[in-house]
Amino acid sequence: MKPDVQSPLGRFATKHALSITFIAAALCLAGIFSALRTPSSVFPRTDFPRVVILVNNGIMPADEMMATVTRPIEEAMKDIPGAVTVRSATKRGSAQINVFFNWKVDMSQSELYVLGRLSQIRSDLPATAATEVERVTFSIFPVIGISLTSSNRDIMSLWEKANYELKPRFLQIPGVAHVEITGGREPVGRQQAGPDSHRRGVRRPRHGARAGDQGRGLLHDVGVTSRLNLRI
Repeated sequence: MKPDVQSPLGRFATKHALSITFIAAALCLAGIFSALRTPSSVFPRTDFPRVVILVNNGIMPADEMMATVTRPIEEAMKDIPGAVTVRSATKRGSAQINVFFNWKVDMSQSELYVLGRLSQIRSDLPATAATEVERVTFSIFPVIGISLTSSNRDIMSLWEKANYELKPRFLQIPGVAHVEITGGREPVGRQQAGPDSHRRGVRRPRHGARAGDQGRGLLHDVGVTSRLNLRI
């Protein structure tokens, strides 16, 4: 019967068993320490080759928005270095222009190109148009969505609740950088012409106002169920 022949690796492991055990334990402790101390991110940092231009111009009709806002901006963005294509969506009072770039360009520099070109044509746009430029990153996408509904409050009351009470509290939470309110409408007032119009100012809508208040110069939207969304 042949005696057992131990392999070189087996002989090395047997001879240095204590050292191997110490190294394995040290590696395990180092892994635990790294797992507890290394910062992690929910979304990896990615520079998408896209810049979004948001334009808000009140209640201007869509066809007029297309002619006076969307097309001039599109034409100005087409010859920016690195731009591949320009797409837009226009509706009543607002427009969204998306400028797509090559994946190899520096997006920080491309965003500056867009801002510079937009400032050059600003005098050609309507004076009432408000523009906003955003570079598409993971940080602009909402992480949490909250829906605020009510069956006995109008949509303007919900907007006031969300804007003046909920939004400031959410912004105080550590790590929350932006809270956006979608839906609803900011309360507005309208003064109707009359003999004593010069003595009446624009009045703010009151909560729970009825349809009869419209005859006294207040505008309301009251429905069966009002809904408002907050994106964090």
